[in-house]
Amino acid sequence: MVKKPLLAIAGLVLSAGCSVTDLDFQGTYVLSKSDAIEVIEVSAGGTYRHRLEKSGSTMFEEAGYWDKDNFGSGPGITFRSFQIALQSPLKPKGYWFVLPERSWTGDILLCADDDLCFKKIQ
Repeated sequence: MVKKPLLAIAGLVLSAGCSVTDLDFQGTYVLSKSDAIEVIEVSAGGTYRHRLEKSGSTMFEEAGYWDKDNFGSGPGITFRSFQIALQSPLKPKGYWFVLPERSWTGDILLCADDDLCFKKIQ
């Protein structure tokens, strides 16, 4: 009889460890692919800086705005006028809404798909 409540409590504790609902979006996120690095620096006040570095040289750098949005599955972030440079095929600039995820190693990720994730480093 006692086992069911204990299992429920254990499940809540484990799921809370993977939650990013209280995530502070500010920070630096990096996506590495072969000899290229794509960086998003999310700042307070709803601004971001975005750049692509390839073979040690900056290929482009831009700035834009982001909004915190809440949906049924938790808080997310919407980047305005954004384009993932390392995505293939390259999509036009637009809105990118993403739900932050926590990996099994504890890293905070912004993923466009399973193979394309920006990892929070700061």
